[in-house]
Amino acid sequence: MAAAFVAAWVVSTATLGVGVFLALGVTRLADAVLPTALAAVAGVALTLAQVATLLVSGLVAAVLVTFLVLSAEESAALAGSADDDDAPASGPAPAPAPPAPTPGPAPAPRWRRPALVAAVAVVTVAATALNVASMERVDEAGRTAVIAHRGLTTGAVENTIASLEAAAATGATYVELDVQQAADGGLVVVHDTTLLRIAGVNRSVFELTRGELTALTISQRGFTDRIPTFDEFAARAAELDVPLLVELKTHGREQGDYLGDVLAVLEEHGLVRESLVQAFDAPLFAEVNTRFPEVQAGWVVAFQRGRLDPAGADFVTMEQSSYTTRALEQAHGADARLFLWTVTNTASMRQHMRDGVDGLITGSVVAAVEERERVAAETGFAGRLEDELRSVVAWW
Repeated sequence: MAAAFVAAWVVSTATLGVGVFLALGVTRLADAVLPTALAAVAGVALTLAQVATLLVSGLVAAVLVTFLVLSAEESAALAGSADDDDAPASGPAPAPAPPAPTPGPAPAPRWRRPALVAAVAVVTVAATALNVASMERVDEAGRTAVIAHRGLTTGAVENTIASLEAAAATGATYVELDVQQAADGGLVVVHDTTLLRIAGVNRSVFELTRGELTALTISQRGFTDRIPTFDEFAARAAELDVPLLVELKTHGREQGDYLGDVLAVLEEHGLVRESLVQAFDAPLFAEVNTRFPEVQAGWVVAFQRGRLDPAGADFVTMEQSSYTTRALEQAHGADARLFLWTVTNTASMRQHMRDGVDGLITGSVVAAVEERERVAAETGFAGRLEDELRSVVAWW
């Protein structure tokens, strides 16, 4: 039975692999010679792959269950034989009782098989229609913004001038950064509210002045740097002509007009019109909308289920695990853009770009720019189908 299970798994995997290969081959052929039927061909191919996955997984599951049942029966039989051998003899064994007659299986109702076939057909047709619609959903290629998460951190410390310059060199659409207020009201670019992770100092940002913070040596993955002021960061961004995505990072000890000071820096360096401002804190986001209506303001949503209400935001930044195409439709229906963070998987990048997600916040900036170019260059459905098939059989 173990050999049968392995054989079933190998045969099923090979069959599924051949099916995926044929599906992609047919779609690529349609890309070349039958462009009017591309979406239909790709949708049908995806449905067939889904059905094949269910069938082969069912076969392997059936072999495994049979193996387990037979093993259990064999163990029970061996245990019963052992009990018989250990039992003391007490006279002749009684004659075995005649077996009770076993009734034959009840005939299945005549309607059951046609009803099952009809149900399978309806589900298959519905799945095909959904898959075709998914394939047809092709948005403007290459429009998804690539947003460097705290700059480009593969060769620099996060949220530093060096990470800003590196991100600008890759062609990132925006550079995301975090702005906090120091003890003296100065603004610095740093993510954590404590300095232990990047500076090895167990102090909070609000305990130190701007001068004390910028004098610290920070390190990450073998690179060292210093915390920049927001003014320094914005000035360099203006020189590089790189728009910013400014996250208002509050620690609860703000003094004076924190929001006004942040916007004043953007205004001073001519970055208000092109840059974006976002906040987790709903009242702070609402204040941006009220006091600075000319600013493109976003609301950060860490976890989202159910209907997405942008609440007047120009854009919503959503954690990737909460993303659905329905949320994207709801954001666009409210005239809001949808950004996702933190996206690092290249297949996910391509899928989100094809869906028309407005921006991807990522630490893999170079890969995201390359994938955006790849998606923009697509002329058919083979690439989209390949990613869909990969997701269908990924668990296998």
